[in-house]
Amino acid sequence: MKAEWTLKNISASGTLLTKGCQSSLILANHEIFVPKLAYIFGRNLALAWQASLEKDQIIKEETFSLVSAPVMLHLQHDPDLYTEIEKGLSDQKKVNYDLIRKVVMSGPGLD
Repeated sequence: MKAEWTLKNISASGTLLTKGCQSSLILANHEIFVPKLAYIFGRNLALAWQASLEKDQIIKEETFSLVSAPVMLHLQHDPDLYTEIEKGLSDQKKVNYDLIRKVVMSGPGLD
């Protein structure tokens, strides 16, 4: 799950930050390994930012994604939550987002 979440978020928005960090050090003529480290730093920064946004959506009772980091981390702890999420396979309106929020808030997914 972690790999899919990472790929989704790097592909969606993190690429600009990762390449920006890397490019700035290439333009500054640093040794070849330094831009690689900057790329990793940019990737980690983008993922941390995304995880923070997703955590805030759960806490502030905003619309959230069922494939957000807090939900996926909670599912590792409590796979029974899949039962509620799977209700959305036929119709998204069948998913009880309030219940999922309550369950995630009470578990380890936000930590």
